Amino acid sequence: MPSHAVVVGYVSGQPFEKCRVMPKSRVESFSDYVIAFAITLLILDIQLEDAGANIDNAGMIQALLALAPRFSIYVISFLICTVAWVSHHELIHDVDCVDSRLLWLNNLYLMWIAFLPFPTGLLGHHPDQLVMPRVTTAACMSLSMTSLFVGHGRRVKGNVA
Repeated sequence: MPSHAVVVGYVSGQPFEKCRVMPKSRVESFSDYVIAFAITLLILDIQLEDAGANIDNAGMIQALLALAPRFSIYVISFLICTVAWVSHHELIHDVDCVDSRLLWLNNLYLMWIAFLPFPTGLLGHHPDQLVMPRVTTAACMSLSMTSLFVGHGRRVKGNVA
């Protein structure tokens, strides 16, 4: 095994066992890109309906105000993505070893973040409907992040207990 592919650290409950490593920077970059893409998709749902060429200022203001429910859902979703990104950054910052377990749990977490534009669009178009898709997505994101923390809680810097 090439010497650059291993690192000595705390892995799998055994102190100082060798671990195959992917550079943390690759995990961070990939995660940042997925989260940024999800945030970009959130705004694409906010579109001004064709108001015609002869719309006056009052008509334009009314058309923009009609977007308020979609915009408010966008802001909430953006904040959820921001919290997810900050939490993820803090977790990855403290990880010593990137193994396949972390990669799978990380991708599960990112899958739910990438899914977030769908319930956001549903709520934006149907703000008076039940929020079950949003609650389900938020629950899945929370469980995935919890799995990341629990699954890699013993693999963070300085934690050898």
